[in-house]
Amino acid sequence: MIITYFNYVWGIDSVSAGAATKAREIIGALNRLGHTAHLHWRTPQPSNGVAGSGPGIRERLKPFLQKYLHEPKKLALNSRILLQEYKILQQERPDILFSRLELYNFSAARLSRWLGIPLVIEADCPPSYEHNHFYGKDYMHLGNLASKIELANLRHAGAVIAISNILKNYYVERGVSAEKIHVIPNGVDPEKFHPREKPAHLVQRYDLAGKTVIGWVGALVGWSGVEKMVQMAEHVLANYPDAAFCWWAAHLVVRNWFSMRYRSM
Repeated sequence: MIITYFNYVWGIDSVSAGAATKAREIIGALNRLGHTAHLHWRTPQPSNGVAGSGPGIRERLKPFLQKYLHEPKKLALNSRILLQEYKILQQERPDILFSRLELYNFSAARLSRWLGIPLVIEADCPPSYEHNHFYGKDYMHLGNLASKIELANLRHAGAVIAISNILKNYYVERGVSAEKIHVIPNGVDPEKFHPREKPAHLVQRYDLAGKTVIGWVGALVGWSGVEKMVQMAEHVLANYPDAAFCWWAAHLVVRNWFSMRYRSM
């Protein structure tokens, strides 16, 4: 089976490295199963090149204009990538089009309809909800257009992969058929991550001898449910004194806060 996967995350080597790793692992697993799977990053990525001697006019104006232009720009991006994706699909002739759900994107769904290719959507989050309530809450919104496009994509798809029952129920409540939503939680490659002996220097440094260590790596940003994770940790530590939490957060201030709060517990 030939599978073409369009992924729209920005910053695959930085802020979206985790999502990018997941995409690569999915494609790798599909290829190991005998399919021919192709991964295409569809959003222009930040350049790693060295710019000129200083920021140009565009860079200086961006903080002022982004509030008003971010969403129209995301919407307009469809017109450019739609033709590009059409050419990719004509070349690869996939049996299935696999697409990540992204804010304001509808190119994959439109091409699926035009070309008669079954569409599977990967839903890691409700993009319009996250945008409106967290990282994009201060932007000018185009009414509820983002939510309408998001739900239209899901209703057209032949199948939707959600990472949790909570996300599945969120979309079912908004009219997406429950039968088409398949819950597959984020997983781990047991060939890369498996039980092993604890490093002696870390055991001594953090007093982990005889303890069950619970580890977590991530960004600890607002939409990750940090407060629920803290409540869970406090409950576990209060009832299981032999447990220990090791957090690796992307933000130094948060890491220091967790370190001070839980090192003595």
